[in-house]
Amino acid sequence: MLHSNSAEPGLDGRYSTKQIVSAIYGDISGEKLRKTRAEADLLELQLQTERGLVVPAAEAERLWTSVTLATKAVIAGSGLTDAEKEELFSKLREIPQDEYSKQIRQTP
Repeated sequence: MLHSNSAEPGLDGRYSTKQIVSAIYGDISGEKLRKTRAEADLLELQLQTERGLVVPAAEAERLWTSVTLATKAVIAGSGLTDAEKEELFSKLREIPQDEYSKQIRQTP
């Protein structure tokens, strides 16, 4: 257990009480630091959401689906040839969702 925690014995070949307690019960200061970082990350995400810099995944997926369906309907009802329509449908299928959302953020 001590080896998995990267604990090294002292010059006398023995582990310190602190190392043993840390291996058995965990490192409380490390756990507090991990918790503090997680809380800070969550607050940062909430702030970015409030500022409109990030969008919840479900909302982005709903928007992507709506835009894709509307675009496909316009293409299907257009005067384009079947070959031209299929080419556009194929290009739509190739666009990754994350690329689409980047383009939306860059559009004025």
